[in-house]
Amino acid sequence: MRGRAGHDAGSIGGVEVLPLCLLVLVGFALLLANGWAVVDARGVAADAAREAARAFAEAPADLDPWAEASGAALRAVDSTGRSRQRISVRIDAVGHRRCSPVTVEVTYRVPTSWLPGTSGGPQLGVVRARHTTVVDPYRSGLSGDGCG
Repeated sequence: MRGRAGHDAGSIGGVEVLPLCLLVLVGFALLLANGWAVVDARGVAADAAREAARAFAEAPADLDPWAEASGAALRAVDSTGRSRQRISVRIDAVGHRRCSPVTVEVTYRVPTSWLPGTSGGPQLGVVRARHTTVVDPYRSGLSGDGCG
């Protein structure tokens, strides 16, 4: 008994599904990478907001606390290797005096990652982090008579 002769002899059925599976796998990997980029950017924004609020509260009386806070936020972002052009810093403070609260909000625009190791294309989203602290009531050189 002889097998059928022809060019299809020995081929496996369903081999055309392999490229589809590969595309689904690559799509899932990109989705996972972009999701992690949002989570990571949230941590970067939280660190920058915390450092900026601390720098404002601890700024010497002879320096501009707003500039110190903005610089601290930028240095925190730089230390992670992220782009400082993607952040904006908003500082809400009545003034730099004892017991005055300061709230810093950092906004980071998350880029979309199309291929591993690249960033480009549309923005994936925006993450915000906020941190509030109070200037030390016993700081010397600042106005204010302590917390009341």
